[in-house]
Amino acid sequence: MTRKRPAQGTIFSREKPNYEGATIVQMRRYAKGDSVTDDTAAFQNIIYQCAGTGTVIFVDAGSYILTDTITIPS
Repeated sequence: MTRKRPAQGTIFSREKPNYEGATIVQMRRYAKGDSVTDDTAAFQNIIYQCAGTGTVIFVDAGSYILTDTITIPS
């Protein structure tokens, strides 16, 4: 079985998401992400608070420690 390679110079792309009008919450305001502190409760609390509201949760770069399962409501 041979696979075809994309044509030379082919660029695959998609449109950037549009968050206009959306509320964005930065996780760093609630969790430390310092690779020392257990951030499990902070993650879970903010996910429950934002569930069903259309809020976007932005997880900033960091080393978050999660020591338990995070539940994301439907």
